[in-house]
Amino acid sequence: GALDIQPTFEYGLTLTIPNLWTLLGRNFGFNIDAYIASYRLGTQYYMRTILTGDLKTSYLGAIATTRPSDVDRENFVTFYHTLRYINIAPMLNISGFLLGANVGIPIPNLMNSTLVVPGSPILPLQSRTEILRSQRIIVEPRISIIAPLISSRSGVLNFLATLSWVPSSPTSPILADSVSLDLSNTILRQAIREWSPRSPADEVKIAKFDAAPLSISIGLSYVFNFSNAAIIDQFERESFTNDSIRAVYASVSRVRDSLRERSVILADSLANTVIAQSRLRDTLAQVQKAFELDVLKRRQDSIRKAQEREIFAAKEELAVTVSQKKGLEVQKRDLETKNKQKDKALALQAREISDKQKALEEKQRLIEEARKKVFEAKLGSIVGMNDDGSEMVENPTLRVEEFRATNSKVLAPTVFFDQNSSLMPARYKQIQSSNREAYKLPDDPRKTSFALHTELLNIVAKRLLEASPTVVLTLTGVQNADESDAKLAAKRAETVAGYLINTWKIPTTRIVREAKRQAGNAPDGRTVQISASEPGIVAPYTLPDVARTATPPIITIGLNITSGAGIKQWQLGIRQIVDNEDVEIKDTTAKTLIPRYSWFVNDEQASLPRSGNALTVSLEATDISNAKAPEAPVKEIKVEKITVEQKKASGKADNTVYFYELLYGATLTDLSTQSNALLSEIKSHITPEARVRITAYNPRPADVAVSEIAQILGVDAAKATLRTVATKRNTAPTPEAALYNNSILIRIETPSKP
Repeated sequence: GALDIQPTFEYGLTLTIPNLWTLLGRNFGFNIDAYIASYRLGTQYYMRTILTGDLKTSYLGAIATTRPSDVDRENFVTFYHTLRYINIAPMLNISGFLLGANVGIPIPNLMNSTLVVPGSPILPLQSRTEILRSQRIIVEPRISIIAPLISSRSGVLNFLATLSWVPSSPTSPILADSVSLDLSNTILRQAIREWSPRSPADEVKIAKFDAAPLSISIGLSYVFNFSNAAIIDQFERESFTNDSIRAVYASVSRVRDSLRERSVILADSLANTVIAQSRLRDTLAQVQKAFELDVLKRRQDSIRKAQEREIFAAKEELAVTVSQKKGLEVQKRDLETKNKQKDKALALQAREISDKQKALEEKQRLIEEARKKVFEAKLGSIVGMNDDGSEMVENPTLRVEEFRATNSKVLAPTVFFDQNSSLMPARYKQIQSSNREAYKLPDDPRKTSFALHTELLNIVAKRLLEASPTVVLTLTGVQNADESDAKLAAKRAETVAGYLINTWKIPTTRIVREAKRQAGNAPDGRTVQISASEPGIVAPYTLPDVARTATPPIITIGLNITSGAGIKQWQLGIRQIVDNEDVEIKDTTAKTLIPRYSWFVNDEQASLPRSGNALTVSLEATDISNAKAPEAPVKEIKVEKITVEQKKASGKADNTVYFYELLYGATLTDLSTQSNALLSEIKSHITPEARVRITAYNPRPADVAVSEIAQILGVDAAKATLRTVATKRNTAPTPEAALYNNSILIRIETPSKP
């Protein structure tokens, strides 16, 4: 086998508390992840191993014949299993290193698992998806690393890497013990036996498959920091102001302490001076004995004056210091008063912010309640109108009359393929060879040409078998210039031929294969074009039908929808009881509000009332918050039905209706080959008394008017109803849908005898 890694994307939410406590220099926190996970793996069968004997020889021969360039790839058949879980992973966060476990919980009704079956050009493996259900809970030990990349005030962007190991693998029990692996084995074994039913059963040996329960996740997570940045900035500014005030206060305190120290020094100096003066007196007394009294007195006076000057200077300096101290104390008191005032202002501002926040929340609540109160959706008046738009009557009775009819639809003889592929697309219906005898052609006249196209190959095969053995079918494979495989066109023709030969047992001598390459890249360059020596093989599909005509032809319905929150969508439904069953007649969903909805009753036969019971009209609306409007009362439209049997029993003359569905190309008058072949038949039914309705779908802005189509058919435009519908009939994103969107519906009603 081969290792096939299938990565998947996972989305979820993470709650993180990065720091709950600190131990040994490490921060310890907590993480919990909640996310939707997909476990995807492939069960791969090596065909050379599981096939033995003649069956193996036949398979290798089929590979060499059908896909010689892909011999190695075709030796493998791989079924892809996707298992879906809701996972919850609690983790211990140790400084960015996470350790914990992941618990996977299956929810069968909401998160089904799938098994995708591969396609094969050899084995009849049909591409389809099997829905499985898992009931097993899984537990995965896991380790992770989380590292911050970018930080901001609002949060942190982190890189996250995770490694998980499943001791009891979620894949092993599901593949080995439940229906998933058994279903893969059964599908492959049935395909092998259907491809070669005569081979012995013991030549198919299908083994079990085990998958390594290891998963690696790499991703990004963003952790939000929920705080009020504006208030934090304000508090930081106020904190800066307070710090400035405290700094001034500290400076004043330092000056005060310095002055206090200087005062102490001056006091000590004064005390020392007094002591020195006392000592000098003693000294003078002693000197007085030795010197003359007046000399000593002069010295004493001089010393006293000097001391007095020094004391006076010290007193002056002390007075200045005391004055400065008082000024600083006043400044301190002023700063403390201002600080208290600012604290009160901050508290008041915080209360104002809180009050404003509460008022805003209350206002928002009142707005939401007001929006809910004004949300309503009610039906207005119901008015019948003529084709020309003139109003007929309010609350009309819808008169539905039946007519004998035939319904002819053009089939495009083209099979579309995918880009760079020669495999038959799954949108084309293929039957088993054993069912070809019991196969019946579609018999529903209401089926559109686009729906009939899925049966194209079966219709062509059935007609070819019923035709003369000399009729030959030509299959022309086409490829675009940008498709690299030079043999792709021939392979596409061979794919279609293989289905007709192998399933419908059409002799290969009646099928001619051709190939061509066209410039550019377009859907019609990835096709197989079908033609036949007998035009009836690809002729339009005609079935008997019963036509219904409604009067009035147009019904308008008032839509009274009001929503303060804004409308998301509205849905108008029209239903009727048919054979004791409630049947949906018309269902319209739109997002744009309109005052009135116009129902063109005769545009689609499938939407016409089918019984004489009244129609019920209901209206629903949803706003942008997914809230539904209160249920509005339904309204009724009375119905009067006149059947073909009633008119036949009365012996009155009746009309016959002919329906035709044509296809056009670049313009409305650019009809397809099969459509042009119907023109003579259409013209034969258009008599002077006939009533003709022509409706063109999906016209381009540059298209000619519908009146020119009427001119081609020989219809007087003044006596016919001509309409264009800009919307597309088919919304599927396929080339077939685009082809059949360019359609023209013709309805011819002619008088005839009963």
